[in-house]
Amino acid sequence: MPSLLDLSAELKLTVVKHLGSERNNDILSISRTCQVLRELVAPSLFKNIVLRNNEKSGNSVKEIRSGSYKDFVRAIHYEGMIRVLDGWTLHNADDQAEEPKEEHFPKCVEDILSNLSRFPKLEKLVVEFPCDDDDLARGFYNFDEEESYEQAVEVESEEAWRALMAKSYEAVGRNSQHSIKTLELRGLVARQASSWNGQGFRNFLGGMESFIISIKGGNNDVGWCVNTLQGYLEFITHLGNHFFDHLTNVTSFSFTATDEGPPGLEGLRHVPLPLLAHHMPHLQTLELGWIFINPQLLEFINSHHETLISIRLEHTFSGASCRLAENGITWAEFFNSIHRAGPSKLKRLEILPLESRLKEDEEDESMSPEAERVQSALDQNPEKRLFSYAGLSSKYGMLFEYEENNIEQFERGEDQRGYDRLMSLIKTNI
Repeated sequence: MPSLLDLSAELKLTVVKHLGSERNNDILSISRTCQVLRELVAPSLFKNIVLRNNEKSGNSVKEIRSGSYKDFVRAIHYEGMIRVLDGWTLHNADDQAEEPKEEHFPKCVEDILSNLSRFPKLEKLVVEFPCDDDDLARGFYNFDEEESYEQAVEVESEEAWRALMAKSYEAVGRNSQHSIKTLELRGLVARQASSWNGQGFRNFLGGMESFIISIKGGNNDVGWCVNTLQGYLEFITHLGNHFFDHLTNVTSFSFTATDEGPPGLEGLRHVPLPLLAHHMPHLQTLELGWIFINPQLLEFINSHHETLISIRLEHTFSGASCRLAENGITWAEFFNSIHRAGPSKLKRLEILPLESRLKEDEEDESMSPEAERVQSALDQNPEKRLFSYAGLSSKYGMLFEYEENNIEQFERGEDQRGYDRLMSLIKTNI
């Protein structure tokens, strides 16, 4: 006989299949079922709901909000669905961008985003304006030039996707009383929303305990990456003013960039990541992805030596061998500096991916003798690590690893000794 847990899982699967991909847009279906089914599936079914910028989605979420199911909602994922401007068209023809329309941001959707306290147990808000790689390729040169706040306001009155961004964030900023502790800005494209400068949105940031942000990359389909565009580089430099300056209560921070524009260093195609020592004074958990290690990051980490508990670095590189970078540091310098700061609470340091395989020749799938020697040493001793050295193309901006430098630094052993020394210190904190 199946257990109650098995029955619950089977019933939930049945209801989700019945509701379809937009499961919160047909909530009357579950209301027509028996009470036992409702009690079994409702807590899971309504734990995470999606809100899109259309009447149907907005009215469905409002119906959840007005009923007993609102108590089950823990996370809302807002998706502002609108096509990003076709940059090639604007540069090469007389076509105009789509103008803002009321239907792009219905009143019912605005009401939900402005009154999130109506979901009494809401813990997390995800904001995303989805766009695929084809959209970004078509709109690649939208990000070619720098843009002031005043220019952003003007563009938001003319272009639908920019207007939607500004109105959505402005609505979020109206929430003065709420239970939300985590805000995730997913896949940001490199253009500001003027409402980020509003005091309401900044106050909202100040109330967060966890902040997650990821940056959308892109290329023009013929190799040129977003870090060849001044507008992208300028956008990254202002992340402090837009977000980091206001995260006064954050204890968990996650930032993920893109392999088509990894920040961290100074120099051609590079851009610093504006994490400063005074940012996030209570920070305990730090997660970073697709960045270069750098002196400013070290200063940020070391200034939090009394609060940091966990550091996770994924797809993170040293640019010490990149001829375009002006302030690259080795992994040994990185580890030794953190060790000297004496992090008293740090209990975890993860550098991912764990398994770094050296490249094989594409034609005969063989390795050089030097690479074989290093790979053999890695295979025989799981405690040893290969820390990545990489650089950017001066023409296209693309990221590529320096295998010769990776091998050389491994055989020197300085990076490994610095890492081992730091990990020994961390073990004393556990």
